[in-house]
Order: sequence, then C-alpha cells, then structure tokens
Amino acid sequence: MKFFWYGVICGIILKAMDTTWLLFEINSKMGFMWLLMVASLLLSKWWKWGPLVVIFVSIKSGVKLNLFMMVFPVTIVGAIFGAPAGMILGTIVGHFKKGKHRASDSQSEGSKPYLLGLLAPVLFLAIVGSLYLFWLNPKMIEWLSK
Repeated sequence: MKFFWYGVICGIILKAMDTTWLLFEINSKMGFMWLLMVASLLLSKWWKWGPLVVIFVSIKSGVKLNLFMMVFPVTIVGAIFGAPAGMILGTIVGHFKKGKHRASDSQSEGSKPYLLGLLAPVLFLAIVGSLYLFWLNPKMIEWLSK
C-alpha cells in the first residue's frame, strides 16, 4: 500500500503538469495565473495572503476562470489514475523482493496479491481510462468550444 500513496502523489503531480500545459495552450496568461495560484497554495503556510493576492491579480488581469476551483478536479483525477498505477508498481516491486525479507513462520498469500495488486488495478485503469479518453475528453472539448 506504500506504493498506492506514491502513485497518488505522482498522479496528482502529473495531472497538475498536464493542466499547466493545457492552460498555456489555451492562453498564456491563464497558464501563468495557474502557476501563481499553485505557488500561492504551496507557500500559504508562510504567506497567508498569497491566495488572496493571486485572486486579485487574476481578476485584474482579466482571467474569468476560477483557478482555485480547478485544484479539486486536478487532485481527484490525479489520484484516480495514480493510485492504481502505484499499486501495480508496488506489486511488481513486492514480487521481486518477497524472498529477501520473509519471516520463518510466514504463510504464503497465494495469488491474492496478484489479483488485488495487478489484475484489479489494470481492469480499473482500462475502464476508467476509456471513459476519460472517449467520453469525458470530447465533452470537455465541446464545453470549452462554446
């Protein structure tokens, strides 16, 4: 399960990078405001007014998109795709490390780790990935083109 969380973190980072690229493709000002917003959230522990300053600058620069509301879907989508990928990677790593760190009285788990760590995440990614690519992406393009 450790790799589950590594996958979540990596998935969120990759989705945030994807969103950054998308916003720069749409409008460079929007992409720059997104980066400022992400930086203000990361630095808000030390500078509490950072997010408010970014909101003010964003409104004054003419960006009509609420960039703070985009953080939630970026996090959710990154976690949805990153967690199963992390599980797959963790199962593969566990397979190759299993003989090295084994207690003398341990019992075999059988095929359960492979079913839960490989088969289930692969099926989940196949279904959710297909829905994301062939249903949600065309809908997003339709919504953005209006």
